[in-house]
Amino acid sequence: MLTAGRTESDATLEPPLLDPGVVVGERYEVECMLGAGTFAQVYRAKDLLVPDHSVSLKISRDPS
Repeated sequence: MLTAGRTESDATLEPPLLDPGVVVGERYEVECMLGAGTFAQVYRAKDLLVPDHSVSLKISRDPS
């Protein structure tokens, strides 16, 4: 999955930490990745408890 400003040849390109459809915390369903940086990836997710409500989730990468 590519995000803005990244290409297939980007040596730092890493696979997404979450796939679309994954439910986080029994509340948020991941829709897509919005962006990625050195320390985290950001996703758009649907709030399963609040109808018609989207949120962003910032997922930190493993520091090891």
